[in-house]
Amino acid sequence: MVPSLQVTRAGKGRLNHSLEGIAPSDVLQFSLHLDELLKSDSDIIASGIDWASLIQQITQRYAERLEIFHYILNSFYESYVGE
Repeated sequence: MVPSLQVTRAGKGRLNHSLEGIAPSDVLQFSLHLDELLKSDSDIIASGIDWASLIQQITQRYAERLEIFHYILNSFYESYVGE
């Protein structure tokens, strides 16, 4: 999909990939492709994943824990800044 990155990514693991060395023409091509996908009126979910339901499930599952985590971080920050 991005020909200009093939050389820089060769022999590297996926976690070591970056966008360093990407050609402006590849950026433009990808941007146009993304625009086309986002503007289409198609009801087809390209990835097969119902992202709205997934986000809702994650929110429901972790909301309480995230509130507690937020409280703890704010308490720590306030006590650290207050000293």
